[in-house]
Amino acid sequence: MIARLFLVFALAAIRQVAADSCGASITISSQSDADKISNCEDVGGSVTIAHDASGTIKLDNVQAIHGKFTIDGTSVTKVQASNLDLVKEDFSVQNNGKLSELAMSNLEKVGGRMWVEGNNQLQQLQFNNLETVKGDISIKGVFDSISLSNLEKVTGKGTIRSSGSLACSDLDHLVSSTVFGGSYRCSKGSTSTSSTPSSSASASSSSSSSSSGSSGLSEGGKAGVAVGVIVGVALIAGAIWFMVRRRKKGASFQSVPAPDADDSEKGAAALAANGPSPTESSGMAAGNVSRKPVSPAPQEQERDIPMLDSGDVHEAPAMPAGGARDTTQVFELDAGPIYGVHQQAINHE
Repeated sequence: MIARLFLVFALAAIRQVAADSCGASITISSQSDADKISNCEDVGGSVTIAHDASGTIKLDNVQAIHGKFTIDGTSVTKVQASNLDLVKEDFSVQNNGKLSELAMSNLEKVGGRMWVEGNNQLQQLQFNNLETVKGDISIKGVFDSISLSNLEKVTGKGTIRSSGSLACSDLDHLVSSTVFGGSYRCSKGSTSTSSTPSSSASASSSSSSSSSGSSGLSEGGKAGVAVGVIVGVALIAGAIWFMVRRRKKGASFQSVPAPDADDSEKGAAALAANGPSPTESSGMAAGNVSRKPVSPAPQEQERDIPMLDSGDVHEAPAMPAGGARDTTQVFELDAGPIYGVHQQAINHE
């Protein structure tokens, strides 16, 4: 009875330890440390292979790591996590000089950046089910083959570099699609393949010593575009201002409305029926009458009346008393040189 109770408590303690291990980050220095999470499908924290780890490390039952997965600067020769399909943060396998095999064929999603670099014994890399990397992806080494057949989306840029026999043409499907949110470049020896997010057609080959050209505009091109936009906006604004000003100026000149045809016809009919008024008749008979009053003519002055001052001026004699005038008698007037003096007959009495 006591033995059975002891066994129950022991199993409960083991389960509690296992539960605590699954909910926290773990550092693995040997396979015995890895066995502590052998019953864990989800690890709540990060998993780190320690620097002093060596040999083979197996994480067969782990399916999800909700933190980082790190294997940096170790002496391990093989890491196997055949059921792992999710690493929620960064995935880093770097500078492991003895690592020759990385078996993670079911890995589908990496929630951060992904680095596989500096593992000089690692010649093959198989990520056949990898679909998404939410960051940059960088794979550098002496690879002879790399499999990324199901890769659909990388939010950052992609860099693949190999000094082995890798053929970048095997990864051309990454160039012709819209996999990478940033630039993509694959280089092997003296041959490189590159692309940018805006290009989705053919890849270009160039020497590894020369950098791939960017498909974006140069600084001068951008400046030219900016100047063109500014000038265009200024021209449009000027045209609008001119049209508005012209419209306002035209509105200030208002034409006098012409008389209505009906009013003209009514006036003509009334004139024909009633006839012209006396005032209008007299005005029409007299013609145009000056509106200004006529001023009286100035009186002539005595000095303005011409005097008789020449010959051949005759004066009739006075009527004789009780007799008739002799109409044949002629008298001459003395037209002396003195002006203004009454002239008399030369032979007057």
